[in-house]
Amino acid sequence: MKKNIGLVLKDYQNLAIEKLKSESNELLDLGNGKLAIFEAPTGSGKTIMIGEFLKRLVNPLDREDSKTFSFIWISVRDLHNQSKKSLENNFPNDFTYSEFDDLEENRIKRNEILFLNWESINKENSIYVRDNEKGKNLTKVIENTKTQGRYIILIIDESHHTAISERSTQIKNDIGASLTIEASATPIFKDPDAHIKVHFEKVVMEGMIKKEISINPEFESFKVDGESSRKMVIDAAIAKQKELLKGYKKEGSNVNPLILIQLPNLQRGVNDLDKDVLTEVERS
Repeated sequence: MKKNIGLVLKDYQNLAIEKLKSESNELLDLGNGKLAIFEAPTGSGKTIMIGEFLKRLVNPLDREDSKTFSFIWISVRDLHNQSKKSLENNFPNDFTYSEFDDLEENRIKRNEILFLNWESINKENSIYVRDNEKGKNLTKVIENTKTQGRYIILIIDESHHTAISERSTQIKNDIGASLTIEASATPIFKDPDAHIKVHFEKVVMEGMIKKEISINPEFESFKVDGESSRKMVIDAAIAKQKELLKGYKKEGSNVNPLILIQLPNLQRGVNDLDKDVLTEVERS
């Protein structure tokens, strides 16, 4: 059995987790269909905070009632898998982590989190939504789970991508969760029943993120020497990364500094010039 010995929470994280738990318990007591927005800056540890919140929420020693829970976690693109891996690593013994095909007895068990990709269920003919001969679809799974008397909590991660679409509203209504938590750094507000916010300033104060990012520091000191400006920037970044790596090793740290390169969004289409940029970056 894995042991979680490495998770140390920041003060702002503990405060946000306790507030999220308190607000959620109050909303659960008021009845089904409540909405809470959890607003946290990018880099503040949003997934870890939600994971710790869920851990405290289900802890029977922390509850004054007999409520039991099942969870559905939806996110865009491949982020649901990233969240699943993060929670498995940091809370290995607290939940069952499942994808749709992993579900047993056509329901979500107690303290089981079902991870779904938004695009996969946001289709009229999705296998998760439509009826089939095995009777295994999301509607039936939710029905069977509720029959067990458990409260379903729906977590929509990066909710600003999906919040205002008509299909989003339909899916949330079909799930009929006791409580929906929309998590985002830039939420879209639709008259929520609760709003829990992690302030950027507190995250900066505790050293989780920087207030500013230095873009191409000291680049003006480089000579052109006939090379393209793009190659110069990349070469300078690699040199800086090696310098930082050497410094970390000298201090006995195994940190491996990353190089951040911003490229055009391929999903929105790129022109020939953008393709040349991508090719040159990959070649470098």
